[in-house]
Amino acid sequence: MDAFDARHTIANEERGTSVRAQPTLLMLCSFATLVVLLTSPAFSNESSEHPENAFDSEKAIKHNHYWIVSSRSCPQRLCDVRSTVKLGYTECCPSSGNRQLKTVSEFRKSFDPTRPICIFIHGSFFSNQDAINDARMTERWLRKADPERRLQVVYYTWPSEGRYSFVSNNPLTSPVPQIDVGILGRRAEFNGFYLAQLIASLPSKSQISLVGHSHGTRVTSSALHLLAGGCVQGRSLPVSNDPTQRIRVVLAAAAIDHDWLNPGERYGLALWRADQLVSMRNHLDAVISIYPLRRPFSGFALGQVGFRRNDIARMGELAVRVSEIDASPMIAYRHFWRHYLRFPELAQSIAPFVLFSDLNVEGDVVSSHKKSPVFEENTRLGK
Repeated sequence: MDAFDARHTIANEERGTSVRAQPTLLMLCSFATLVVLLTSPAFSNESSEHPENAFDSEKAIKHNHYWIVSSRSCPQRLCDVRSTVKLGYTECCPSSGNRQLKTVSEFRKSFDPTRPICIFIHGSFFSNQDAINDARMTERWLRKADPERRLQVVYYTWPSEGRYSFVSNNPLTSPVPQIDVGILGRRAEFNGFYLAQLIASLPSKSQISLVGHSHGTRVTSSALHLLAGGCVQGRSLPVSNDPTQRIRVVLAAAAIDHDWLNPGERYGLALWRADQLVSMRNHLDAVISIYPLRRPFSGFALGQVGFRRNDIARMGELAVRVSEIDASPMIAYRHFWRHYLRFPELAQSIAPFVLFSDLNVEGDVVSSHKKSPVFEENTRLGK
Protein backbone atom coordinates (compact mmCIF):
# COMPACT_ATOMS: atom_id res chain seq x y z
CA MET A 1 0.00 0.00 0.00
CA ASP A 2 1.08 3.59 -0.46
CA ALA A 3 1.66 4.20 3.22
CA PHE A 4 2.64 7.85 3.12
CA ASP A 5 2.50 10.64 0.56
CA ALA A 6 6.01 11.66 -0.48
CA ARG A 7 4.88 15.24 -0.97
CA HIS A 8 4.51 15.60 2.77
CA THR A 9 7.99 15.80 4.27
CA ILE A 10 9.24 16.36 7.74
CA ALA A 11 12.46 17.87 8.99
CA ASN A 12 15.44 15.58 9.11
CA GLU A 13 15.12 13.61 12.34
CA GLU A 14 18.77 13.88 13.24
CA ARG A 15 18.92 17.62 12.57
CA GLY A 16 15.65 18.35 14.33
CA THR A 17 16.48 16.27 17.35
CA SER A 18 19.97 17.67 17.61
CA VAL A 19 18.63 21.19 17.82
CA ARG A 20 16.22 20.22 20.59
CA ALA A 21 18.83 18.16 22.41
CA GLN A 22 21.60 20.70 22.89
CA PRO A 23 24.13 19.43 25.42
CA THR A 24 23.11 21.69 28.26
CA LEU A 25 24.59 21.19 31.69
CA LEU A 26 21.36 19.59 32.85
CA MET A 27 21.37 17.00 30.08
CA LEU A 28 25.03 16.20 30.47
CA CYS A 29 24.55 15.65 34.17
CA SER A 30 21.57 13.40 33.58
CA PHE A 31 23.41 11.17 31.14
CA ALA A 32 26.51 11.13 33.29
CA THR A 33 24.24 9.70 35.97
CA LEU A 34 22.92 7.17 33.45
CA VAL A 35 26.45 6.03 32.65
CA VAL A 36 27.21 5.46 36.32
CA LEU A 37 23.99 3.49 36.79
CA LEU A 38 24.30 1.34 33.70
CA THR A 39 27.94 0.43 34.31
CA SER A 40 26.99 -1.03 37.67
CA PRO A 41 26.61 -4.84 37.57
CA ALA A 42 23.13 -4.45 39.04
CA PHE A 43 21.96 -2.76 35.85
CA SER A 44 23.71 -4.89 33.29
CA ASN A 45 21.60 -6.20 30.42
CA GLU A 46 23.41 -9.49 30.83
CA SER A 47 22.25 -11.12 34.01
CA SER A 48 24.21 -13.74 35.86
CA GLU A 49 20.91 -15.54 36.20
CA HIS A 50 19.85 -16.31 32.66
CA PRO A 51 16.18 -15.46 32.03
CA GLU A 52 15.55 -18.96 30.70
CA ASN A 53 16.22 -20.31 34.19
CA ALA A 54 12.88 -18.83 35.22
CA PHE A 55 11.08 -21.47 33.15
CA ASP A 56 10.32 -25.04 34.01
CA SER A 57 10.24 -27.96 31.65
CA GLU A 58 9.89 -27.39 27.92
CA LYS A 59 7.04 -29.91 28.01
CA ALA A 60 4.86 -27.34 29.76
CA ILE A 61 5.06 -24.98 26.78
CA LYS A 62 2.96 -25.90 23.77
CA HIS A 63 2.32 -24.36 20.37
CA ASN A 64 5.70 -22.58 20.36
CA HIS A 65 5.48 -21.27 16.83
CA TYR A 66 5.88 -17.50 16.56
CA TRP A 67 6.68 -14.65 14.15
CA ILE A 68 9.26 -11.87 14.00
CA VAL A 69 8.00 -8.87 12.03
CA SER A 70 10.63 -6.26 11.21
CA SER A 71 10.62 -2.67 9.97
CA ARG A 72 14.43 -2.50 10.01
CA SER A 73 14.63 -2.33 6.21
CA CYS A 74 11.80 0.21 5.95
CA PRO A 75 12.30 3.98 5.59
CA GLN A 76 12.42 5.76 8.92
CA ARG A 77 11.44 9.24 7.73
CA LEU A 78 8.29 10.35 5.95
CA CYS A 79 10.28 12.11 3.25
CA ASP A 80 12.01 8.81 2.36
CA VAL A 81 8.79 6.81 1.89
CA ARG A 82 8.04 6.89 -1.82
CA SER A 83 6.43 3.54 -2.59
CA THR A 84 4.74 0.57 -1.03
CA VAL A 85 6.18 -0.21 2.40
CA LYS A 86 6.94 -3.86 3.01
CA LEU A 87 7.67 -5.21 6.45
CA GLY A 88 9.83 -8.30 6.87
CA TYR A 89 8.11 -11.49 8.09
CA THR A 90 10.06 -14.38 9.64
CA GLU A 91 8.41 -17.57 10.84
CA CYS A 92 10.20 -19.15 13.82
CA CYS A 93 9.96 -22.69 15.14
CA PRO A 94 12.07 -23.07 18.33
CA SER A 95 11.64 -26.84 18.49
CA SER A 96 13.49 -27.25 15.20
CA GLY A 97 15.49 -24.03 15.35
CA ASN A 98 14.26 -23.05 11.90
CA ARG A 99 13.61 -19.44 10.83
CA GLN A 100 12.10 -18.86 7.41
CA LEU A 101 11.31 -15.66 5.56
CA LYS A 102 7.66 -15.52 4.51
CA THR A 103 5.40 -13.27 2.47
CA VAL A 104 2.78 -11.00 3.97
CA SER A 105 0.12 -13.27 2.49
CA GLU A 106 1.59 -16.31 4.28
CA PHE A 107 1.79 -14.29 7.48
CA ARG A 108 -1.88 -13.31 7.33
CA LYS A 109 -3.08 -16.81 6.50
CA SER A 110 -1.25 -18.30 9.48
CA PHE A 111 -3.53 -16.69 12.07
CA ASP A 112 -6.62 -18.19 13.60
CA PRO A 113 -9.01 -15.35 14.57
CA THR A 114 -10.45 -17.51 17.36
CA ARG A 115 -7.11 -17.56 19.17
CA PRO A 116 -5.59 -14.49 20.90
CA ILE A 117 -2.65 -12.71 19.27
CA CYS A 118 0.08 -11.01 21.30
CA ILE A 119 2.48 -8.50 19.72
CA PHE A 120 5.57 -7.55 21.72
CA ILE A 121 7.47 -4.32 20.94
CA HIS A 122 10.99 -3.83 22.32
CA GLY A 123 12.66 -0.58 23.38
CA SER A 124 15.77 1.30 22.23
CA PHE A 125 19.34 0.07 21.73
CA PHE A 126 18.36 -3.35 20.42
CA SER A 127 20.31 -4.96 17.61
CA ASN A 128 18.71 -7.41 15.21
CA GLN A 129 20.43 -10.29 17.02
CA ASP A 130 19.15 -8.98 20.36
CA ALA A 131 15.65 -9.06 18.91
CA ILE A 132 16.05 -12.65 17.68
CA ASN A 133 17.27 -13.81 21.10
CA ASP A 134 14.66 -11.91 23.08
CA ALA A 135 11.83 -13.00 20.80
CA ARG A 136 12.32 -16.63 21.78
CA MET A 137 12.52 -15.86 25.52
CA THR A 138 9.55 -13.50 25.41
CA GLU A 139 7.47 -16.09 23.56
CA ARG A 140 8.22 -18.68 26.24
CA TRP A 141 7.60 -16.20 29.07
CA LEU A 142 4.15 -15.37 27.73
CA ARG A 143 3.13 -18.96 26.97
CA LYS A 144 4.32 -20.23 30.34
CA ALA A 145 1.70 -18.06 32.07
CA ASP A 146 -0.99 -20.37 30.65
CA PRO A 147 0.51 -23.30 28.71
CA GLU A 148 -2.88 -24.65 27.64
CA ARG A 149 -4.01 -21.41 26.04
CA ARG A 150 -3.11 -21.34 22.34
CA LEU A 151 -1.53 -17.93 22.15
CA GLN A 152 -0.24 -16.63 18.81
CA VAL A 153 2.91 -14.54 19.35
CA VAL A 154 4.40 -11.82 17.15
CA TYR A 155 7.65 -10.02 18.03
CA TYR A 156 7.82 -6.61 16.35
CA THR A 157 11.34 -5.23 15.90
CA TRP A 158 12.37 -1.78 14.68
CA PRO A 159 15.78 -0.13 14.00
CA SER A 160 16.53 0.97 17.54
CA GLU A 161 20.33 1.06 17.53
CA GLY A 162 22.08 4.27 18.52
CA ARG A 163 23.06 6.29 15.45
CA TYR A 164 26.19 7.70 17.06
CA SER A 165 27.06 4.74 19.30
CA PHE A 166 30.31 2.93 18.53
CA VAL A 167 28.51 -0.24 19.66
CA SER A 168 25.05 0.22 18.21
CA ASN A 169 23.14 -1.53 21.02
CA ASN A 170 25.10 0.07 23.86
CA PRO A 171 24.26 3.70 24.79
CA LEU A 172 27.43 3.92 26.88
CA THR A 173 29.54 3.90 23.70
CA SER A 174 27.87 7.03 22.29
CA PRO A 175 29.69 10.38 22.63
CA VAL A 176 26.27 12.10 22.49
CA PRO A 177 23.80 9.71 24.16
CA GLN A 178 21.22 12.45 24.68
CA ILE A 179 21.01 12.93 20.91
CA ASP A 180 20.81 9.18 20.31
CA VAL A 181 17.94 8.88 22.80
CA GLY A 182 16.16 11.84 21.20
CA ILE A 183 16.48 10.36 17.72
CA LEU A 184 15.28 6.95 18.86
CA GLY A 185 12.31 8.44 20.70
CA ARG A 186 11.17 10.13 17.52
CA ARG A 187 11.89 7.00 15.49
CA ALA A 188 9.86 4.93 17.93
CA GLU A 189 6.94 7.27 17.43
CA PHE A 190 7.33 7.02 13.64
CA ASN A 191 7.24 3.21 13.85
CA GLY A 192 3.73 3.54 15.18
CA PHE A 193 2.75 3.82 11.50
CA TYR A 194 4.27 0.41 10.75
CA LEU A 195 2.83 -1.21 13.86
CA ALA A 196 -0.61 0.16 12.98
CA GLN A 197 -0.19 -1.26 9.49
CA LEU A 198 0.68 -4.63 11.02
CA ILE A 199 -2.38 -4.59 13.29
CA ALA A 200 -4.64 -3.61 10.39
CA SER A 201 -3.39 -6.62 8.42
CA LEU A 202 -4.57 -9.11 11.06
CA PRO A 203 -7.92 -10.90 10.65
CA SER A 204 -11.18 -9.23 11.58
CA LYS A 205 -12.58 -10.04 15.01
CA SER A 206 -9.08 -10.84 16.27
CA GLN A 207 -8.27 -10.48 19.96
CA ILE A 208 -4.99 -8.57 19.96
CA SER A 209 -2.77 -7.63 22.88
CA LEU A 210 0.16 -5.23 22.58
CA VAL A 211 3.02 -5.50 25.08
CA GLY A 212 5.52 -2.64 24.83
CA HIS A 213 8.66 -2.00 26.87
CA SER A 214 10.47 1.34 27.37
CA HIS A 215 10.52 3.15 23.99
CA GLY A 216 8.40 0.27 22.67
CA THR A 217 5.54 1.84 24.63
CA ARG A 218 5.94 4.91 22.46
CA VAL A 219 5.61 2.78 19.32
CA THR A 220 2.50 1.24 20.85
CA SER A 221 0.89 4.51 21.95
CA SER A 222 1.58 6.09 18.56
CA ALA A 223 -0.03 3.14 16.73
CA LEU A 224 -3.16 3.24 18.89
CA HIS A 225 -3.48 7.00 18.43
CA LEU A 226 -3.24 6.53 14.65
CA LEU A 227 -5.75 3.66 14.62
CA ALA A 228 -8.21 5.90 16.46
CA GLY A 229 -7.89 8.57 13.74
CA GLY A 230 -5.16 10.74 15.27
CA CYS A 231 -2.13 12.35 13.64
CA VAL A 232 1.52 11.60 14.35
CA GLN A 233 4.30 13.80 13.01
CA GLY A 234 1.72 15.64 10.93
CA ARG A 235 0.22 12.61 9.19
CA SER A 236 -2.71 10.29 9.78
CA LEU A 237 -3.01 6.59 9.00
CA PRO A 238 -3.88 5.83 5.35
CA VAL A 239 -5.38 2.41 6.15
CA SER A 240 -8.87 1.67 7.36
CA ASN A 241 -9.42 0.80 11.01
CA ASP A 242 -11.20 -2.49 11.80
CA PRO A 243 -13.54 -1.89 14.77
CA THR A 244 -14.17 -5.64 15.12
CA GLN A 245 -10.64 -6.16 16.41
CA ARG A 246 -10.39 -6.08 20.21
CA ILE A 247 -7.12 -4.53 21.40
CA ARG A 248 -5.61 -4.62 24.87
CA VAL A 249 -2.36 -3.01 25.94
CA VAL A 250 0.41 -3.62 28.48
CA LEU A 251 3.01 -0.87 28.93
CA ALA A 252 6.14 -1.90 30.85
CA ALA A 253 8.59 0.78 32.06
CA ALA A 254 6.77 3.23 29.80
CA ALA A 255 9.15 5.87 28.45
CA ILE A 256 6.40 8.36 27.67
CA ASP A 257 5.18 11.37 29.66
CA HIS A 258 2.61 10.33 32.27
CA ASP A 259 -0.02 12.61 30.70
CA TRP A 260 0.47 11.79 27.02
CA LEU A 261 -2.55 9.44 26.98
CA ASN A 262 -4.86 12.14 28.32
CA PRO A 263 -7.43 13.63 25.92
CA GLY A 264 -5.88 16.42 23.86
CA GLU A 265 -2.32 15.32 24.59
CA ARG A 266 0.26 13.73 22.29
CA TYR A 267 -1.48 10.34 22.09
CA GLY A 268 -4.82 11.52 23.38
CA LEU A 269 -6.90 9.17 21.19
CA ALA A 270 -5.02 5.98 22.09
CA LEU A 271 -7.38 4.90 24.88
CA TRP A 272 -10.34 5.12 22.51
CA ARG A 273 -8.81 2.20 20.57
CA ALA A 274 -7.91 0.06 23.58
CA ASP A 275 -10.42 -2.02 25.52
CA GLN A 276 -8.08 -2.09 28.50
CA LEU A 277 -4.61 -0.77 29.28
CA VAL A 278 -2.28 -1.99 32.03
CA SER A 279 0.80 0.01 33.04
CA MET A 280 3.58 -1.93 34.76
CA ARG A 281 5.24 0.85 36.73
CA ASN A 282 8.45 0.78 38.73
CA HIS A 283 9.22 3.81 40.87
CA LEU A 284 12.73 2.41 41.50
CA ASP A 285 13.73 2.14 37.82
CA ALA A 286 17.03 4.03 37.64
CA VAL A 287 16.95 4.58 33.87
CA ILE A 288 13.52 6.17 33.60
CA SER A 289 14.08 8.07 36.86
CA ILE A 290 16.19 10.52 34.85
CA TYR A 291 13.62 10.66 32.03
CA PRO A 292 12.53 14.22 33.04
CA LEU A 293 16.11 15.44 32.59
CA ARG A 294 16.32 14.59 28.90
CA ARG A 295 15.02 18.06 28.03
CA PRO A 296 13.85 21.18 29.91
CA PHE A 297 10.27 21.12 31.23
CA SER A 298 9.81 17.43 30.45
CA GLY A 299 7.17 15.51 32.36
CA PHE A 300 7.82 12.45 34.51
CA ALA A 301 7.71 9.02 32.85
CA LEU A 302 4.51 7.00 33.09
CA GLY A 303 6.61 3.94 33.86
CA GLN A 304 7.95 5.59 37.01
CA VAL A 305 5.12 7.64 38.51
CA GLY A 306 2.10 5.96 36.95
CA PHE A 307 -1.14 7.77 36.24
CA ARG A 308 -1.56 10.84 38.43
CA ARG A 309 -4.91 11.74 39.98
CA ASN A 310 -5.21 14.63 37.54
CA ASP A 311 -4.59 12.26 34.62
CA ILE A 312 -7.43 10.02 35.76
CA ALA A 313 -9.73 13.02 36.15
CA ARG A 314 -8.91 14.22 32.62
CA MET A 315 -9.56 10.77 31.16
CA GLY A 316 -13.16 10.93 32.31
CA GLU A 317 -15.14 7.86 31.25
CA LEU A 318 -11.99 6.30 29.74
CA ALA A 319 -10.38 5.99 33.18
CA VAL A 320 -12.16 2.70 33.82
CA ARG A 321 -10.06 1.15 31.06
CA VAL A 322 -6.70 1.67 32.81
CA SER A 323 -5.06 -0.20 35.65
CA GLU A 324 -1.57 -0.53 37.09
CA ILE A 325 0.72 -3.26 38.34
CA ASP A 326 3.58 -2.31 40.65
CA ALA A 327 6.67 -4.18 39.44
CA SER A 328 9.02 -2.35 41.83
CA PRO A 329 9.39 -5.20 44.40
CA MET A 330 10.65 -7.58 41.70
CA ILE A 331 12.47 -5.40 39.16
CA ALA A 332 13.88 -2.92 41.73
CA TYR A 333 16.43 -0.54 40.16
CA ARG A 334 16.70 -2.43 36.90
CA HIS A 335 15.18 -1.48 33.57
CA PHE A 336 16.02 -3.96 30.83
CA TRP A 337 13.35 -6.32 29.51
CA ARG A 338 15.38 -9.42 30.35
CA HIS A 339 14.96 -8.63 34.02
CA TYR A 340 11.18 -8.81 33.55
CA LEU A 341 11.56 -12.21 31.90
CA ARG A 342 13.06 -13.57 35.11
CA PHE A 343 9.70 -13.34 36.87
CA PRO A 344 6.90 -15.68 35.76
CA GLU A 345 4.72 -13.87 38.31
CA LEU A 346 4.67 -10.79 36.09
CA ALA A 347 3.59 -12.86 33.09
CA GLN A 348 0.84 -14.42 35.20
CA SER A 349 -0.34 -10.99 36.36
CA ILE A 350 -0.96 -9.82 32.78
CA ALA A 351 -2.10 -13.20 31.46
CA PRO A 352 -5.87 -12.50 31.70
CA PHE A 353 -5.34 -9.40 29.53
CA VAL A 354 -2.91 -10.90 27.04
CA LEU A 355 -4.79 -14.19 26.69
CA PHE A 356 -8.32 -12.72 26.86
CA SER A 357 -9.07 -15.56 29.28
CA ASP A 358 -11.59 -13.41 31.16
CA LEU A 359 -14.01 -13.44 28.20
CA ASN A 360 -16.77 -15.90 27.45
CA VAL A 361 -17.63 -17.14 23.96
CA GLU A 362 -19.78 -14.06 23.36
CA GLY A 363 -16.83 -11.82 24.14
CA ASP A 364 -18.19 -10.49 27.44
CA VAL A 365 -15.98 -10.11 30.50
CA VAL A 366 -16.95 -12.78 33.04
CA SER A 367 -13.90 -12.69 35.32
CA SER A 368 -10.83 -10.57 35.85
CA HIS A 369 -7.44 -10.71 37.51
CA LYS A 370 -6.84 -9.27 40.94
CA LYS A 371 -6.79 -5.54 40.40
CA SER A 372 -4.25 -3.26 42.03
CA PRO A 373 -5.40 -0.59 44.51
CA VAL A 374 -4.59 2.02 41.87
CA PHE A 375 -7.08 0.38 39.52
CA GLU A 376 -9.82 0.56 42.15
CA GLU A 377 -9.07 4.25 42.69
CA ASN A 378 -9.05 4.91 38.95
CA THR A 379 -12.43 3.22 38.61
CA ARG A 380 -14.00 5.48 41.23
CA LEU A 381 -12.53 8.61 39.68
CA GLY A 382 -13.73 7.59 36.24
CA LYS A 383 -17.37 7.39 37.23
